[in-house]
Amino acid sequence: MRTQSFGIGSFNSVAILNGQLFLAYREGDPRLSGKIVVRSFPVGSTGTDTTLNFEEALPSGSPCFPRLFAYEGAIWLGYHNGSRLKLRNLSSGHVWDFAGYGNDPCCFGGDWFAWQSTPAFDIVRLSLKTADQVDMGKGKPTGLSRVLNTGPVFTIDDDRHALPGATIPCFSDDLAVGEGPNGGCVWKLGGLRGLLWAGKDCFQPKCATSASHVAISAHGPDVRVWVGTRAELQAFVPPPPPPPPVDEPDPIEVPPVSAPELPNYFDHVQARWNDGHGGTSEDAAARFTRIVAYDLHQRDPRVGWWSKENQFGMDPDKLAFNFGNGIYMVDIVANAGALNAAPSWQNDPSHYWFPVPPNNPSGWTKPKPTPGVHTEGPPPDNPPPLDPNNSDPAILARLAALEDMAKVQGMAMQEIVSAINLLSGRVTTLESSPPPVITVPLPEDVVRMSTHEVKTALSFSGTLTGRIVKKG
Repeated sequence: MRTQSFGIGSFNSVAILNGQLFLAYREGDPRLSGKIVVRSFPVGSTGTDTTLNFEEALPSGSPCFPRLFAYEGAIWLGYHNGSRLKLRNLSSGHVWDFAGYGNDPCCFGGDWFAWQSTPAFDIVRLSLKTADQVDMGKGKPTGLSRVLNTGPVFTIDDDRHALPGATIPCFSDDLAVGEGPNGGCVWKLGGLRGLLWAGKDCFQPKCATSASHVAISAHGPDVRVWVGTRAELQAFVPPPPPPPPVDEPDPIEVPPVSAPELPNYFDHVQARWNDGHGGTSEDAAARFTRIVAYDLHQRDPRVGWWSKENQFGMDPDKLAFNFGNGIYMVDIVANAGALNAAPSWQNDPSHYWFPVPPNNPSGWTKPKPTPGVHTEGPPPDNPPPLDPNNSDPAILARLAALEDMAKVQGMAMQEIVSAINLLSGRVTTLESSPPPVITVPLPEDVVRMSTHEVKTALSFSGTLTGRIVKKG
C-alpha cells in the first residue's frame, strides 16, 4: 500500500501495531452530523481487507479530534463526542468518559494519556500503566500536541513551529510531519526531508512508526494515508531545498541556567483584587495585571509584565520577573476570562521559566501607572461616559440634580429674555418714568448668574436703565 484515499472526511490519526495499520477519522462534513470511524488492515494491503471496523455517531459540529496510540500490545483511542471526551481501549473494549475542553483536547505519549479537563484548560495526565492522575498546569484553547516519554505535556502552540518549514507537526519516534507552506505534507526522517502529496491540502497530518514501516495521514478534503517502509519513504521524492536562511545576528551562547528563587507577593495580589480591581473578562485581567505590576515594581524593580510581542505569546494574566539571564512568569489570575476568575500566584518553573541572553529580556515590559488608580498617572484623555444603567445611588442622585438644574436654567433664561423684550418695548417710557421693577422668580444659585446677564444686556443698549430685584 502506498497512498489510499478513504473519501471525504477530516481530523485523522494513525497507529501501527503487530503489522496492522489503524486509521481513525471523522467521516463526512464536520459541520453536519456524522461518525467517527476506525479501520485496521495489514500494512502491506490495499486498505480494503479490514480487520477492525469501529464506528460511533457524532452530533453536528463535533470534529471529534481523534488520537490513536499503540501501547503495550493494545490500541487506544481518545476522541471528543459532543460535550464529552472518551478514552477507549479498542483491544479490550473498556471505555472511560471525561469532560474535555478546547480543540485537540487530548493526546498520548510515553506511558500517558493527557487531556484538558476544565473550561480553563487545566491539564490532567493519566498513567495507562497505573491509572494515577497528575495535574500538569494550564493548556490552551488550541489544545494538546503530545506527551514526551519523560512526562511533560506539550500544547499545539508549544509545537506549532517545532518542525522547520512546516506548521502543526506530529511526532512519532524519529519521524516528524507537518503542514507544508504551499500545500503538501513535509516529513523528516533520519536526517532526510521530503514532501508528500505536493500541492494538495494536507491539514493536521499525523504519523506512526514501527521497526520496519511508517504511516502518514492527512485530510483536505479527502482522508488519505501513505504506508510504506522507511527506505520507501526516503526514496519517495527528492528532499526539497532547505528553508532560506534568515538574516539574523549570530545567537549569543548562554550557559544553561536553572530557575531562581522567587518571592511570593500573593498578599498584595489578593489585596488589590479585594479592592475591586479584579474582574472576570480578559480585559479586566489585563488591567489588573498592569495595576499589580506597577505596584510591585515600586518595591521590586525586577517585576514587569509579559508583553504580546514575543516568541512565546502573551497571556493577559502574567507578571514577569527579569533576572537578567532569564524571565520568570507568574500567573496572578486563575481562570482569566472565566466567571470563576480568582487571584493566584502560580509560578511552576517547568512552565514559566524562560532563559534568555543576559540583559536581553525578550517580552519583559516595564510597568506604567494606571490612570485613575495610581496618583502618578495622568487623567484619561477621554473619561468614560456615565452609564445610565449604573445603580450606584450617588451617581443616580447626581444625574437627577443635573437634570433639575438644566430645567431651572432653561426656565430662568426664558424669563430673562421676556423681561428684556418688555424693557426694550418701553424705552421711551423709561426716560420720563421711574425705573421699572422686573421680578424674576429664580433660585438663589441661579439669580447671581441671571442678574449679571441682564445687567450686561442693559448696559449694552446704552439707553436702558432699570433695577432687578429678587422676588420675596
